[in-house]
Amino acid sequence: MTSAVPLAAWRRWSQGTHDGEAETADVAVVLNWLASEYKRPLVVAGFSFGAVMALGACCGQTQISADVRASIRALIALGLPTHAEGHDYSYPFLADCTIPKLFLSGDHDQYAPAAQLAQVAASAADPKRLLLLPGAEGANGMTPVSETSLENLHATATGIFTDALKACSVGSAFDRRIRFEGNTLHRLLPDGSGPATINLASYKRIFVIALGKVAGPMLDTLLDRMKRRQGLRGICCSNQLPKARNWRFRYFEGGHPAPNEDSFDAARATLAMLKKAKKDTLIFFLISGGGSAMFDLPLDPKISLDDTVAFHQLLLASGAPISEVNTLRKHFSAVKGGRLAIAAPDAAKVSLLVPDVPLRSLDALSSGPTSPDHSTVAEVRELLAKYDLAPKLPPSIRAFFEREDLPESPGNKGWRPPFFPRLPWTTEAVPARRVTTAAAMSGEDTPFRDSVFEILLSSHDLVENARALAEKAGYYAAVDNSCDDWNYADAARYLLERFHALRAVHPRLCLISVGEVTVKLDRVPGAGGRNQQFAMACALELESYPGERLTVLSAGSDGIDGNTPAAGAIADPTTVSRAHAFGFHLKASLTAFNACPMFTALGDAVVTGPTGHNLRDLRLLIAEKS
Repeated sequence: MTSAVPLAAWRRWSQGTHDGEAETADVAVVLNWLASEYKRPLVVAGFSFGAVMALGACCGQTQISADVRASIRALIALGLPTHAEGHDYSYPFLADCTIPKLFLSGDHDQYAPAAQLAQVAASAADPKRLLLLPGAEGANGMTPVSETSLENLHATATGIFTDALKACSVGSAFDRRIRFEGNTLHRLLPDGSGPATINLASYKRIFVIALGKVAGPMLDTLLDRMKRRQGLRGICCSNQLPKARNWRFRYFEGGHPAPNEDSFDAARATLAMLKKAKKDTLIFFLISGGGSAMFDLPLDPKISLDDTVAFHQLLLASGAPISEVNTLRKHFSAVKGGRLAIAAPDAAKVSLLVPDVPLRSLDALSSGPTSPDHSTVAEVRELLAKYDLAPKLPPSIRAFFEREDLPESPGNKGWRPPFFPRLPWTTEAVPARRVTTAAAMSGEDTPFRDSVFEILLSSHDLVENARALAEKAGYYAAVDNSCDDWNYADAARYLLERFHALRAVHPRLCLISVGEVTVKLDRVPGAGGRNQQFAMACALELESYPGERLTVLSAGSDGIDGNTPAAGAIADPTTVSRAHAFGFHLKASLTAFNACPMFTALGDAVVTGPTGHNLRDLRLLIAEKS
C-alpha cells in the first residue's frame, strides 16, 4: 500500500525557502505524518539533493521524534553529493547515526567522486555499506551497470579455482602411474630410476611412511589399491587426523606452520621403525607438502621443541624462497635431507610424491627426507648471513650451526647436476615424468641408488585443469609462472602488467599463474597470508581502472593461507573504495600484514576449508569487456 501526505496538511506544515534547511524540515514533517498515520517501520530513500534531505532529516538536528527515528529501519542515499560547483560537502552528523545506511552511487559520478564518497561512508557510524556501480555516471547520466557484473566475475574465478582442485584426484593420479596386479607393482611410466616392476612377494615386510598435508588421501589410496596386508605396518603424520584409521598404522597430528609434540613423536617413531628395515623390507614413502613443519626432529637432541618452533617461525618470516628455507631445514633435522633413506640403507624404497614446490626443486618437498641433498654446510652459512638470521636464532640453534663439525646432509657434494630436472615453465603442459635417472643416481650413496621416485600430482595438473575450465567458459587462457618465489609486490606488478598487455589484445581473458610468492615480515603480523597480501597489492593497482570488469583471485590449494581460515582472497577495481566504507585503509593493512579482516568484511575472502590437496597457490586474473 502506498499513500501521500494530504495536500491540506502539506500546505499547513511546509514553509520556508530553497535553502536546504527548509527542505529538510519538510522531509521531517512527512516522516512524522507517515509514522503517526501508519505506525509501521519506515525505509527512507533519497536521490542526489533528496539524499541530503533524507540523511539530514533522519540523522541531523531535525524535528522528528525519537519514536519516529526508532521506526526507521534503513536509509538509502542514492548519488549523495560530496562535490559540486567547486565546493566539498561533508556530513559530520552521520558519525552518531546508528540507523542502517546504504550509500549507492556510480563510480563516475561527477558530484560524488568515489574517493570522497568513500570517506563520507567511512566516517558514518555502523551499520553501513557503500555500493559503487561500475560505469555509472551519476545524477545526470546514471547508467545502471549492475553490481552483479563483478559478482559474476568473482563467482567465475572461485568456480575455476574450486573445480580445478576437484579435478586433481589422488586416486586417478595414482592409477595413471601405478597398478597392482596381485603381488606385482607395475610402474606405468617408468623413467629409468629403479625397476619397472616390483614383486611384493619378494619382501617379508612392507612399511609405509606417509607425511604431509595429503598423507591421509595418499595412504587411503595405496591401501585400497594394494591388497597385501601381511607384514604391513606404518606411520601417518598429517595436520589432520583421519576419521577412519587402520590398526596397522600409528597416526600423528603434526603442527603446521610450526612443529608440535606430535611432529617430534612421529619423527622418533619413524626412525625407530626404519631401524628395523632390512633387505627383506619394502618401504613406501608417501610425501606431500607441509611435512617440513609437521614432521621434524633436531639433529642435536639438546635442542628443545620451543627453540625448534622459533627456528621455523624465523625462517617463514625471512622472505627467503622455499628452496633456501628448506636448505637450512635439511641441515638442522634428523629426518630431512635424505636422512630417512639413510636410516634404512638396505631396504627397497619407493617414494610417491605430491609436491608443493617447483618441479625443478623437488628435493625441497618436505625438505627431501628420502632424496640425496646436494646443498652444503657452506651454503647454509651463506644463507644465515644473507638473511641476517644468526643473531635472531635461539642460542641452542645458533650454537649448533656455528659448530665447526656441523655434519653435511647425505648426498654426493662433489658434483652438482640437479637430482631432479629443471623443467622450464612454459605456456604448454610439461609432463612430470623424468624425476631422476639411473645415471643421475649412480654417483649417489648406496641407500639412494635403487630408489624409485614417482610424481603423482603437481601444480602442472592444477594449471592445466584451470586452463581447460577457463577455455570452456569462453576465455582466452594464458599461463605465466615466471614470478614463482618472487616477493608478493614484485609478482603483483609483473602479473598485472602482463594482464593489461594481454587483455588489450584479448578482452575476454583469463591469465593463470601457479607457484608461491614470498612475504618478508618485519613485525608481528596481523591475520593474513601470502595470497591475501598479493590480492591486496593487486587491489591498490586495480583502483586505477574504475568501471572495468576485472578481478584477481589468489588462493592456496590446501585451503589455508597464513594464519587464517581463508585460502586466499579476490580483488577488483572497487575493493579499495568498499574497504574505505568499512573503515579499512589498504596501505595500513598491507603494512601490518592484516588482510583477512578486510577481505572477510567485504565478503571477498576465499574460504574452502582444508581441501586434501597441496599443489601450491593458484592465481587467476580475469577480464571481460566493460
